[in-house]
Amino acid sequence: MMKALLYDAQGRDRLVSLEQGLPPLAEQNLLWVDVAGHGSEDLDRLGRLFGLHPRLLADLKHPKRQIALNNYGDYFELDVVTIPGRAAIAGNKSPSHTKAKLHFIVGRLWLITVHTEEIA
Repeated sequence: MMKALLYDAQGRDRLVSLEQGLPPLAEQNLLWVDVAGHGSEDLDRLGRLFGLHPRLLADLKHPKRQIALNNYGDYFELDVVTIPGRAAIAGNKSPSHTKAKLHFIVGRLWLITVHTEEIA
């Protein structure tokens, strides 16, 4: 599932659709695209929209256990592992759902986050 939010310094933040391509971005904007899951269709669409490197797309579709920091020139990618939320610490969730790998892909006026687990 993919969700795109366009933040505006003037306070006119809004959800946007990427079906017709990227919205126009200016200095006062930040486009945040959040992808829950590693589905090929959403990731391939992101690759086309943002011109993402094929190696990065392959890593997003088949994440490795180690974390990484990669520079792709106009943008960079880093991975982190989230810490358990309060519910997991209190024993309300199974251990397999206490941590998640979170990918950040950061460009000049945009940010993409990709994760397989729900993150509070």
